[in-house]
Amino acid sequence: MNKMTSTSPLVLPSPETIEIFAKSNQIAAELIRQGIPTNTLNAIKSDLRYFFSWHAISFNEDAEYPIPNEYIVSFVTDHTARWDETSKSWVYGMSKKVRKVLEDVGRKGHDSTGSKTTNQPHKISTIKRRLSSLARAHEVKGYSRDSVYSAKVKELLKAGKNIAYNKPRKKEALTIDLLYKLIDCCDNSLAGLRDRAILSVAFFSGGRRRSEIASMMSEQLTKDIDAKGDFCYLWNIPDMKRKNKASDDFIVPITRDAAVFLQEYLKMAKIESGAVFVKIDKHGKPGKQLSSTSINTIFKKLQTRAGLDEMDLSAHSIRAGFITTMGRENISSLEIMHMTGHRDHATFQGYYRGSNLLHNPVLDLLKR
Repeated sequence: MNKMTSTSPLVLPSPETIEIFAKSNQIAAELIRQGIPTNTLNAIKSDLRYFFSWHAISFNEDAEYPIPNEYIVSFVTDHTARWDETSKSWVYGMSKKVRKVLEDVGRKGHDSTGSKTTNQPHKISTIKRRLSSLARAHEVKGYSRDSVYSAKVKELLKAGKNIAYNKPRKKEALTIDLLYKLIDCCDNSLAGLRDRAILSVAFFSGGRRRSEIASMMSEQLTKDIDAKGDFCYLWNIPDMKRKNKASDDFIVPITRDAAVFLQEYLKMAKIESGAVFVKIDKHGKPGKQLSSTSINTIFKKLQTRAGLDEMDLSAHSIRAGFITTMGRENISSLEIMHMTGHRDHATFQGYYRGSNLLHNPVLDLLKR
């Protein structure tokens, strides 16, 4: 084979070849998109909306792929917390002007814009997730994801991980006793019946995620009779974390109080099709489907009403609460995982909150 010399003519691909390459890239991008689970895809879209909003507001220009690394470094420093000895508080690099515009956009567009709605730095895990979404977008556009992760960016992320503000802190578990404190705060209005149903269904169907509760549809529910002869529902939950695999859907029972509360709510709201959990206006009229954010807002409202503000709880505490409650009742982890839908035991174990150190049952084994 002859080696190309410096005088060899440059051979450009033909227009037909360029068109084939373009179509191949489009097909590759579509295959990548279709292979991404629904929840993950929505998170990526939200992250990209946020990044491009921040870029446009910060630099008064639209970002273009590939994103120059100095902008990515600015993104990290604009959002990473650092301790300020003068004010004795956590601060971050974003200017007040950019911060205010992002907050205004976020409030007007809610969570659909991907914009900030609170005047706080990002957790380093959030920054990493947004950069991961940006790296995926680069791949889809035909660029290397390494263009996002320069040595400087990696160094900043590593440093940020060790800052106290970013140390992981798990939410407390909403165990069954605390669950009923929240349920008891629900009145008999339609909104109260809805909130009571949300809490009980989320807990007793296996500690469901907010996204699963928000996306529950009437068509996914089937009436049945449980092993004790009582009325129950069977809920066919689409697995939103793994896309285009019908076999990955799984069915969980909704029994006992949860079945009763859900039936009462559906009857009063006259919901026979479509979204189960919907907004209720001030006149008690059902409206549009609730979002995951709305579910958490309802939870925090009931937490305050129940006098549990001192506890570090969120709607995700229900998932930890179900696993912790069942674990303390000595239910096998395999049986619990069958209800929660966990595939990875290490992830599952991360939701278990052990008992108070001095009340740990292991201590009973130390008695003579």
